Amino acid sequence: MVNGNQPVFQQQCTWLAGAIALNPTTRGLSSAWNHPNADNALADVRRSCGSDCVAVSFYSDHYYMAASDTDVIGWGETAELATYQCVMASQGAPCDVVVAAGSGGAARYWYFHALGYNSAQDKGYAWREARRRRDARNGVLEQCGNEPDCFVFVYTLDHAAIARSESGKLYASDGKTAGQARRAARKYCAKEEGGKAKCDVVTEAK
Repeated sequence: MVNGNQPVFQQQCTWLAGAIALNPTTRGLSSAWNHPNADNALADVRRSCGSDCVAVSFYSDHYYMAASDTDVIGWGETAELATYQCVMASQGAPCDVVVAAGSGGAARYWYFHALGYNSAQDKGYAWREARRRRDARNGVLEQCGNEPDCFVFVYTLDHAAIARSESGKLYASDGKTAGQARRAARKYCAKEEGGKAKCDVVTEAK
């Protein structure tokens, strides 16, 4: 449990408390907002999430939780701090931001998606809304085939694309729009291939 003790002056021009609770195993999420104090907000999410959840209250306009595939949780007022706490607690295991919240609105869970491309089949595969990075990856591999035949890219934004260079190497990127994802994948491919290489998108997830 963590109670925020450094409130910020919010856009609502009043001190409002929020709280989030996340079950590390099931990834069930509960959130509370617009409470007059942190204790009330914390009690609210504890009632709805249960005793197995990691719960934290805050006065910030933005608050984040990060998690590893080994179910270690970190939190903080910035995505970077939440990720850092998670990585340190998990002894270096990769962590991703999975919850974004604020004291003035409901929390959101950032699901993992995966896009795969099987070069031998020249076919793409997609998997959406997994609660863990490994689950998204495994979901695509079950459809696409085991590596090295299948190239897999895991992401959290709304769209993704995979581009192929003239040499046959694959590069991927995500974006908030389909066009943004396609441009980012081609740009990343060209940069890695020397800056002027021709790269074409071979599959995308819209």
